[in-house]
Amino acid sequence: MFFFFLFWLFFALFVPNYFPYPGIASILPVMTAFFFILNLDSNLVSKFLSNNFFVSISKYSFLIYLVHWPVLILYRINYGVDNIDLKGGLLILFLTVIFCVLVKSISEIADLNRIKRVGQVFLVVILLIVVVLGVNSVLRDIERERNDSAYQDWYIKKETSQYSLNDTLKSIEGIGYFKPIQSCNAIDDNGDIKLCLYGNLDSDKIIYLVGSSHITQWVPLFKKFAEENNFKLVQITKGGCLLGDHFVSNVSYECSQWSKNTLDYLINDQYAFKNVVTLSTRTYLPNIKLDIIEDVPKSYIEGWKALKMSNFGSIKIFGIRDNPRFPTSPNLCLIRNVKDPDSCSFNKNHYLATFDPALKYSELVSSLDFNKFYCDKFNCKVYFNNIPIYRDDDHISDLYSFAIYENMKDLLLENFNNLKNK
Repeated sequence: MFFFFLFWLFFALFVPNYFPYPGIASILPVMTAFFFILNLDSNLVSKFLSNNFFVSISKYSFLIYLVHWPVLILYRINYGVDNIDLKGGLLILFLTVIFCVLVKSISEIADLNRIKRVGQVFLVVILLIVVVLGVNSVLRDIERERNDSAYQDWYIKKETSQYSLNDTLKSIEGIGYFKPIQSCNAIDDNGDIKLCLYGNLDSDKIIYLVGSSHITQWVPLFKKFAEENNFKLVQITKGGCLLGDHFVSNVSYECSQWSKNTLDYLINDQYAFKNVVTLSTRTYLPNIKLDIIEDVPKSYIEGWKALKMSNFGSIKIFGIRDNPRFPTSPNLCLIRNVKDPDSCSFNKNHYLATFDPALKYSELVSSLDFNKFYCDKFNCKVYFNNIPIYRDDDHISDLYSFAIYENMKDLLLENFNNLKNK
C-alpha cells in the first residue's frame, strides 16, 4: 500500500498534461481511494492516516474542497489561461489553504479581541495575496511584451531566426499585431453577419473569406496577401458556423440564420464577380465518426450550389482543405521535446484522407490544400521554422498563418492574381 501511494504521488506530480482528465487518467486516484477504504483496518493504513499532519489537514479538507474551485476559476480569468502549470497550481493551492485557515480560525473565535487580532492578520494576508498576484501579473506582462516584440519583428523585418521554438511556444495566443483579427467573428445570437475589411479598400480585386474559426485562422495569411498584392479582403466569419448550414437540419438557429444572411449578402453584393474562399472539407478526430476522418459535408455542397446558381454575376469558389484535429494540442508534445520536435510528427493517414475528398466536386469548388506545406506523403510536422503550427488541438496558430506567407505566395498568386472585380 505504501508503494502504491508513492506511485500515486509521483503520478499526480509528473503525469503528462496531455493525458485526458477526467478520463482514463482518473482511474489511478479513484483506485487509490478504493484501496485505502478497503484497507482501513490495516495497521499500516491506520498509522498513515493518523499522522498529525493528515489529522490537522482533515479540519480544513471540506473547506479546501469548496474554496479551491472558485480560486482556480478566478486565476484562469485573471491570467487568461485554460491550462494551469505547476507554478500556477502551487499558487492556487497556497491561496486556497491560507483563505481556509483564516475562515476556519474566525469561525471558531468567540473573543472579540482575538477577532480583532485575526482581522488584522487577515488584512495582512489579503495584502500578501494582492502583492503575489500583482507581481505574477507584472512578470506575465513583461513576458507578453517580449513576445509582442517578436511579432513586430516577424511582421516588419520578416526575421524569425533569433527566436527559438521555446520562445514561439509562449507566443501562440495571438497577441499584438494579430489580436484585432480574432475580434471580427460575429457573436450575435440572431445570426447577423459582421464584416471586417483589410488590404486596399478601393481595390477592384476582392476576396471574401467566409466560414468558421477554421477559416478565421487563415486571416493573417490572406491579410498579408491582400496588403502586398493590392487586394481588398472581406472577412465574414462566425465560430462554429459554416456556409450552407441553413440547408441542413442538425445545426443551431444562430448558425442557420448566419449562413442564410451570409449567402444573401454574397449573392446581392454590388460586385459582378465574387471570389469566395471557404472550407472544402471537414476533418474529424479518429474514431469519432467510425472510419471517417475527413469528408465533404452536405451543407458545404448545398452552399456551393446556391452560390453557383445565383443570377447575380459570376462566382468563383475556393475551398481550403481542413487541417487535422487532435485529442490534445500538439504543442504539449513540442513543450516536452523542444530539442527533438520532429519526434512530435504524426502519421498523415491517421488524420487526413488519402486523397482530398473535395476534388470530386471540382465543378463547384477549386480546392486549396495548405496541409501540403507541412506534410509529406506519410508524415506531418507540427512546427515550421521554429514556429508551432497549431495553437490548440485543432486550430492553426496566427503566427504560423502569418509566417507561412512567403511559402504560399506563389500558390495564392496563381489562383487569385488574374481575378478582377468590376
